[in-house]
Amino acid sequence: MSNETEKLTVSGEGPNTKISVMYRDGANYKKTADVVLAGALTQTDLDQMVGAMDGEVFFLPGQVGLRALNPAAADSDEELDHPWHTIEGVELTSDAPTDNLSTAELVDTWPANSDEWDN
Repeated sequence: MSNETEKLTVSGEGPNTKISVMYRDGANYKKTADVVLAGALTQTDLDQMVGAMDGEVFFLPGQVGLRALNPAAADSDEELDHPWHTIEGVELTSDAPTDNLSTAELVDTWPANSDEWDN
């Protein structure tokens, strides 16, 4: 979410969920991607996920089955690059899934608290 004080909410209608993910490095270079997962993520699920994020903002996509947007280790700049990503938006949609991961699987693999992220 672009403003860390705003609450991340599930908007829209539909049987699937589009999640907008962003990676921002230390030089403020940004890369974004949307992924559509089968199933509707609930606000309760999203609130629990946000509560378990590092600082209620950052997560590691590779740890929960999503594609990471940061550079591969061989291409990274250790002064600027890191593995942390943010969720910029969550929207229910009728769009077809773009990933094999479902919202149920995402919720099941999401850490229960911020201490469980493998960084």
